[in-house]
Amino acid sequence: MRKHRFSTFSPTLGDLSNRIESLLSWCIAAQRSAVQKTCPRCEDPCCGRVQYLYDEKDVLYLEFSGQGEPPRKDRRRTPGCPYLGARGCTLRPQARPYACHRYVCAVLEAALRSEKAALPGDLQQAIRDIEALRAELFTRYLEILS
Repeated sequence: MRKHRFSTFSPTLGDLSNRIESLLSWCIAAQRSAVQKTCPRCEDPCCGRVQYLYDEKDVLYLEFSGQGEPPRKDRRRTPGCPYLGARGCTLRPQARPYACHRYVCAVLEAALRSEKAALPGDLQQAIRDIEALRAELFTRYLEILS
């Protein structure tokens, strides 16, 4: 993976990104089965109702985790996420905007609960932990710039 130029000044940024990546990987794996069962069958996918979702914390995470810049938004003017393809999201799970990981619709939550009753609660805790790490990453980055 590519290292960001600030990594030499603040290994903390890379460490925070690695911790975020680890928690995201857990969330992705924990949801995979339920997502595969529910999302392809959804008649009104959340991805079809949103636009470009990357925020500044997503950009920092992608850069400091060595994944590079987020993909560029295409210039189409149709509704929905530009990365929604015929078979679902065209982005690697780790490169998706954080909002995509955070949002769990009622149908997906029910599927998660049917697999393991505690899973939605465990995911919510992991999401809170990721949010705290993202905030810390952003704060530390701003401190370096000032």
